[in-house]
Amino acid sequence: MGLIELKKVLKDGIIIVFIQMLLILALLLTDKDVYLAPALEIFLVLYASFTGWSMFERERQEGTMEYLLSLPVSRIKLFLTKLIIRSLPVAVMLIVYHLVYQQFSIHFLFSTQRFMLIYITVFLLSASFSLSIKSFLSTFFITLFLSLGLFHFIKLLDVSKNDLNASLQTGFSYLAVLLLFTLMFNKYDIKPISYFNKKFIPGLILVVILIFGVTYVTTHVKWWHCYLTDGGDLIRVSRSKTVVMSEGQDNKIIPYSLSPLYESKQKLYASLWKSKTKSRQLVRMNLLSGEIEQKISIPPRYWFHNFMDTRAKIGESIFFLLTKYGHKEYQILEINGDESRIIPVKGDFGDEDFHMICGAGDNPRQFFVLTFDPKNHSTGSSVFRILENGEVEKLFSAKSVAFWNTRLLRFTDRAMILYETGTEIKEIFRRHGDIKKVRRKYENYIQKKVIIKIDDGFHVYDLQEQTQKHINLKKLPYFYFLTDEDALRLIWTQGPEISVSTWKDNHLQVENVWYTQVEGLKIIRVFSSGIVVYNKNQHEVFRFQTAEGGEK
Repeated sequence: MGLIELKKVLKDGIIIVFIQMLLILALLLTDKDVYLAPALEIFLVLYASFTGWSMFERERQEGTMEYLLSLPVSRIKLFLTKLIIRSLPVAVMLIVYHLVYQQFSIHFLFSTQRFMLIYITVFLLSASFSLSIKSFLSTFFITLFLSLGLFHFIKLLDVSKNDLNASLQTGFSYLAVLLLFTLMFNKYDIKPISYFNKKFIPGLILVVILIFGVTYVTTHVKWWHCYLTDGGDLIRVSRSKTVVMSEGQDNKIIPYSLSPLYESKQKLYASLWKSKTKSRQLVRMNLLSGEIEQKISIPPRYWFHNFMDTRAKIGESIFFLLTKYGHKEYQILEINGDESRIIPVKGDFGDEDFHMICGAGDNPRQFFVLTFDPKNHSTGSSVFRILENGEVEKLFSAKSVAFWNTRLLRFTDRAMILYETGTEIKEIFRRHGDIKKVRRKYENYIQKKVIIKIDDGFHVYDLQEQTQKHINLKKLPYFYFLTDEDALRLIWTQGPEISVSTWKDNHLQVENVWYTQVEGLKIIRVFSSGIVVYNKNQHEVFRFQTAEGGEK
């Protein structure tokens, strides 16, 4: 029986095998591998599907199915024997493919491991449809749709999954379909195939729904934060893992939740949260190698805001405000290269829930803290000063503030006031009127130039130079920031449209207009190297320097 079955397989698939041999020969003798390599993959998948589907095709054509089932072997043994024999030429073709791949890998559509798994999955699925579907092309497209559909569904749910792991999960999931067919074939008798399909098809639909349902429950990762590095790497963070996605390279997967804080010389400083131990650490990650080193353990129950600009800088030292959950207790975290330390704070900042450092000075050493209610911006903010000995002093209330070096700009209901910070807080400029600082969606407070709105329009105010220049804006920007060229980059968003303009030398010029494909409730974050648009499942990156469109 085994030898007869093998002859059937070789005879039935001789045309496809012949075409494959021609393609391999053409690959070896011509320079058209950019076209021939993908064609070889397509015909290999066709061969795997045909070999699985045609398992009972000869008996069906010759009317010998009754004779086959009358043989003194169980139906399960009969099916497995046929499956194993047919897997032999399928395996041989896979080996040939692997040998060819080693020479022409650059032009194949898939990596060798991913293709092998898709190839095997299509073969086993096609074998499962060998009784139910009389059309080979229908079988081929259905199996291809199921295998590639589940593969991309897994990748959509979890972008950290590499192709190999997603292919493995796809293949193992569809073993359930093969198991269902094996059990159903064990009870197969000589009746029209419709009797078999009345039981098999509902079970098949249920199994496929269960496969996708279980995949969604077990694979779905809720991505809640994105960060774009200066080098263009995208970092996606969930509550259980962090993924560093570099263009043209494999993803670096970190089994912890990282909250990026700031970046310096290809090193990313971040807060690392370990849910199992309920501990938080300050770590430094090498963005080139993905290596992580621990810098300092954060005291228990303390946390800090993970926004890039909620920090202060003096020389080479970076400072963050740590807040203790449920208590009015605070500490300042100082990071200076390989050194880090905790500075105690003696006092609190009132009843507001949100606190962050918005500036610092070194003559004398002092820190400025902004507090506000994030749910009610209309109440304004309060500005506090932490002195060198840790004492806390309230300075004033403000509608908004900006800080640059030793300059602090305060906005009230009817005035804009500039202070020089030192031992005393000295007022050096004041302008009365209905003056408002243009807020940005993701606010930061350390900024040399701010956009203000006065009765006669919009202006750019320079805290360092104390200059004010008119800027021709028709509407408020979503975000703006100062570039390395001392120019302002402004971003507007409306529906799927994202437009970017640059203001320099009193001239506003359109830089780019993009359209995002991310749907539904989306978050737009702006970084020095580009814009990230994302929701819990999708993300899209628009880079300022080289992007002419999005890269997913």
